[in-house]
Amino acid sequence: MEIYRGGYYITNTIREAFKGDEKMLGGLWLGILNTLKPKIEKEMIIPVMDGFNNNMVRKFSQLVKSMDVMRAAGHGQSVSIKHSENILGEVFYADSQYSIFTQVVDIVSWLRQLSDISHDGKELTSYKQELLSIAEKLNPLLACDGVIAMKFNGETQGPSS
Repeated sequence: MEIYRGGYYITNTIREAFKGDEKMLGGLWLGILNTLKPKIEKEMIIPVMDGFNNNMVRKFSQLVKSMDVMRAAGHGQSVSIKHSENILGEVFYADSQYSIFTQVVDIVSWLRQLSDISHDGKELTSYKQELLSIAEKLNPLLACDGVIAMKFNGETQGPSS
């Protein structure tokens, strides 16, 4: 198993500039697909998203559907993600309440967040400190993990903004 995880620092400036996608979901999805390019060349992937929100569906599914349409229309060379035919389905949506595998992703995400909190020097309860040892065991599985501080109008949007 490999873990691909990414995020943006969301500041008030970003929220204002990206109304309709204040959490930068579209950018995150494109970033994850770009990171997966070497995998997509050789393997098939099945994108699964926790929950169902019309705004998220548009951000995630439309991109993959558009690449399918471009290839079907004979414009495959224009698709920025080569071998995108190896992305099976636009995106499948599963509520973690009903899907054990989606719950596993939620647990991994929470454990990684716990590691982030610890690395930021914040104090952890004794319970969370015990879980931190489990979280750290995920480190070798990290294929991609990071938070992006965007530059917007010449200013970096991140922890110091």
